[in-house]
Amino acid sequence: MSTRRKKSSNSDFRTLATDILRRADQGALIGDYLREVLSSIIECAACPQVRMTIADLTRFYRFTRTAAISGNFHFAPIPGFGDDTLTPPADGVSDIELLERLVYFGRTADPDGLFIGDPAGTATVTMRTGAGKKHTLRLPGGIGSLLILPIRYEQETLGVLSLIADNAGFFDNDDADFYRNIAAVIGIARTHRQAKFHLRERIKELTCIYRITKLGSDTDRSLDPLLREAVDIITPAFLFPEAASCRIMLDRRTYTSLRYNTAKHTLTVELRIDGRPRGLIEVSYPTDLPTLDKGPFLKEEASLLEAVAKELAVIIQRREAQEEKSALQNQLLHADRLVTVGQLSAGMAHEINEPLGAILGFAQLIQKTPDLSGQVVSDLDKIVKSAIHARDIIRKLMLFSRQMPPQKRPTDLNEQVTACLGLLEPRIRKGGVRLVTELDPAIPPIVADPAQIHQILVNLVVNAVQAMTPGGTLTIRTRHDREQVALIVEDTGCGMTPETKDKIFVPFFTTKEIGEGTGLGLPVVLGIVTAHGGRIEVESVPGRGSRFIVSLPLSAEEKGAEHA
Repeated sequence: MSTRRKKSSNSDFRTLATDILRRADQGALIGDYLREVLSSIIECAACPQVRMTIADLTRFYRFTRTAAISGNFHFAPIPGFGDDTLTPPADGVSDIELLERLVYFGRTADPDGLFIGDPAGTATVTMRTGAGKKHTLRLPGGIGSLLILPIRYEQETLGVLSLIADNAGFFDNDDADFYRNIAAVIGIARTHRQAKFHLRERIKELTCIYRITKLGSDTDRSLDPLLREAVDIITPAFLFPEAASCRIMLDRRTYTSLRYNTAKHTLTVELRIDGRPRGLIEVSYPTDLPTLDKGPFLKEEASLLEAVAKELAVIIQRREAQEEKSALQNQLLHADRLVTVGQLSAGMAHEINEPLGAILGFAQLIQKTPDLSGQVVSDLDKIVKSAIHARDIIRKLMLFSRQMPPQKRPTDLNEQVTACLGLLEPRIRKGGVRLVTELDPAIPPIVADPAQIHQILVNLVVNAVQAMTPGGTLTIRTRHDREQVALIVEDTGCGMTPETKDKIFVPFFTTKEIGEGTGLGLPVVLGIVTAHGGRIEVESVPGRGSRFIVSLPLSAEEKGAEHA
């Protein structure tokens, strides 16, 4: 049995109110804060039980503190507490909880709360049905006194504070006034905490947007590292950053935060660029967390993620435009080089071919002279070979600059591969290279210059063999689909660094020793492929090898046959 507590004084009020307000400013979690508040109230009131039901974001929570068991504290969500349609008696709802709901909605006779301290242990409440209908509730057994007070701030009711004693007359009117004022202090403290909470969340969100926007101003980095950094910027802006993980998907690329886990709760927005869906941004939690506006997410967080998606879309669009502009500039530079090389080639062909022809012709005539010494024969042979080599360089320059138009006719790519390998097989075998061919038996013919297709094969195969020292595997495949045929030349050689791969089609660039290459082989291949309306792709990994994929279009007739 509880005994009558001592009367509360003004100093008690100042002490308790100061404690409630001071703790509200310390930034503790809501559960920890209310545990401390209820402990202070139960110590001051000296009653067996204090409980508080209060709105937290979109749900009501009940916090209970019992004096009988040291440290006993419990809080749990109370579904349906905000239901204003209950009328007594209500199935499944205790009389105390029903009274708390009625006080919360101001439906008791006294709008400032409910005080039951008389031996009869009854409460009279005013219902909204009819013309001020009244209903009498009797306290459950074992409860003799009860205070239920609304927790308000200005005109808004935030919850209720209940003090429960087991003997009648434990509370009087002065106690009711005392704790009515304490409930008002709790309302002020709760509103202050919520204001600080919302301010803190808005600061986090604004910081996130600022940092994302700042990423867009960093023009020195490519898109991949920017998006990897973005996932680590997004998670700290959420309510539970220590549990949150983020994933950004753009086309076929995925960027995740370090602790990305299988998601149990996700918040996802679409990533749209130029009005087209290109991916998504997803924030997730791997475990259950308190239910808020959208699962464990605030409605403001959904708005934040949409804002981030729009900002990232602008950054991606801008960066891709820059990359496209850079690629166009490179194409213009390459075209300018082609023009320059073409003009140079035309001049060289005119100025050099004639003296080269004379040198070659006279050297071959001298070779027919009888009784030449061995040294003279050897020197003449070198002159002939050098002249032929110089003429071949001129021819390659003409091919690269497209001064020699292709002589196109229906061409079987498999036949070209077989013929080329027949010529190069001794060189392949001498280099210790294992040859693997996978030729598509159903490949249709293409309209192409057979000599130039042969030139493509020779250059790619010779380069592959030279890249595999000592030995390796050379794989040559042909494939086709409804639009094009493909020639794939793959080696297991030394591979190329990204820097080298970027330069292989630049005229006269070579990684070979002096005398082993002119740096025109691959530029010639590119010129031929481009002149045939095709494209060439290169994949290479240092130490693992390279793959060249040449794609050439089918003729309109062959495309029609493929589609038929």
